[in-house]
Amino acid sequence: MKKTEYKVLSFNVKGFINLKSDHQAIENELNEYGAQGWELVKVLSPVCTGMLPFIQVYLKREVGEQ
Repeated sequence: MKKTEYKVLSFNVKGFINLKSDHQAIENELNEYGAQGWELVKVLSPVCTGMLPFIQVYLKREVGEQ
């Protein structure tokens, strides 16, 4: 049976709309996780999390057989 592990990341998005570099930094970090086999499965916006000014990103990956 395959095992799955999960990871939750939080990104500060205060001023995010006006700062192109923040977009690139988040994209770069997500690409690094993708290269390690992590798959993005969900993003919660600040309104959903109640943790202004943060977004939460949920990742998962398979870790082998049990």
